[in-house]
Amino acid sequence: MAAVGVSALRQDLSGVLRMVEQGERVVVTVHGRPVADLVPHTGTRPTWRPLRDLAAMFPGAHDPDWHQDTALVDHGVTDPFERGRRTPSAVPPGTALGDCLPRSAEGVRQQAPDS
Repeated sequence: MAAVGVSALRQDLSGVLRMVEQGERVVVTVHGRPVADLVPHTGTRPTWRPLRDLAAMFPGAHDPDWHQDTALVDHGVTDPFERGRRTPSAVPPGTALGDCLPRSAEGVRQQAPDS
């Protein structure tokens, strides 16, 4: 793996891209600090999997609350890897954090865990 400073990259971009095209990984640095990796293009992209497919991939102990938990998932989320499509936010803009906290059986908001 080669390391190339940003100024050297500017001076010989085509040479560095030829190295990457031949399969070498190149780390781009700014003042000696790594900031980017140039890697060969693979031609593949991440695969979007629906929730039902993921559930089949992880069979384990029976979870009696599985259906209740999956009902809480935002099934309107779209493939974030498709160009030109935006993933909708799970929380509408302007929503207060307290409105997102779960409520206890008595209807009182539970405290968020300390991070």
